[in-house]
Amino acid sequence: MTIRRFWKFSLICMGILSVTVICAITVGRHSTMPGRHLTEEERYIFEIESLTPQPYFSLRHKGTYPDYETLIKYGKPNLIVRVTLEERGDAAVYDPHGYYTTEMLGETNDEVQKLLDRQRDENPENETDDGHVYGWWGDAAYEHVQKIAYYISTPYTAHVEEVIHGDCLSVGDEFLFYAPYGIIGDFHIRYEDTPIYMAGREYILFFSVVDIEGVGRWYDLVHPSAAVEITLADTRTFSAMSRAGDAMFADTGWDCDTLKSLLSEYYTEYPYPIEIPVLPRMRP
Repeated sequence: MTIRRFWKFSLICMGILSVTVICAITVGRHSTMPGRHLTEEERYIFEIESLTPQPYFSLRHKGTYPDYETLIKYGKPNLIVRVTLEERGDAAVYDPHGYYTTEMLGETNDEVQKLLDRQRDENPENETDDGHVYGWWGDAAYEHVQKIAYYISTPYTAHVEEVIHGDCLSVGDEFLFYAPYGIIGDFHIRYEDTPIYMAGREYILFFSVVDIEGVGRWYDLVHPSAAVEITLADTRTFSAMSRAGDAMFADTGWDCDTLKSLLSEYYTEYPYPIEIPVLPRMRP
């Protein structure tokens, strides 16, 4: 082998080795960085975002608010607060009227499984290759379980940093805010265009607070998108958390002082009572 061929061969080998090392590092980073760098809250958000969203289910009618003025004029929030969501709890069935519970979801699901097992034993011809049993009884039973699952929520401990509107809370108070999404065992809920929150972050939330007779206080958002997230880099600004929110808060210029100024202007023009109404307990 001549010296020229030797150096040519050496350069080719070094090139192949370099490419191999670069590929190994790149693949290794892609395979290990997400798991190593994601926080528990980020993982939870990704888990919720991976769920297929469905049309929003609400116990109370939610209006359509194309802009901020309409939100105040017709939505009539009786509490607007700047809060830090300090802690996230485990997903639970939250029915503000107190009928459906997390325990009921588990018990009803157990009853459905017993019913389907009996159906399978009595009518084996209805069993499919994947082990499922179809029929009127199975559909009706699962429909009942799903009605309870509509109420799956994720609770956050909200610490009040500032009261922008309303008088039912003070700075420093804490309350439980139930975000309408979550996962409990095989059941899960995520609604279309509903913001997903992160514990430790700061938000401005617009509530229609009500008291349910014999149950307690319900911090119900005026609209699923009636929430904005305070910007980390500049706490004087905020961002919307959904498509509906983009339109709803566009007039504020994403500025906290402008939001408060417009609120004062709109409330002066369209005044309404801010007392907490008391509603009768209703069956689902």
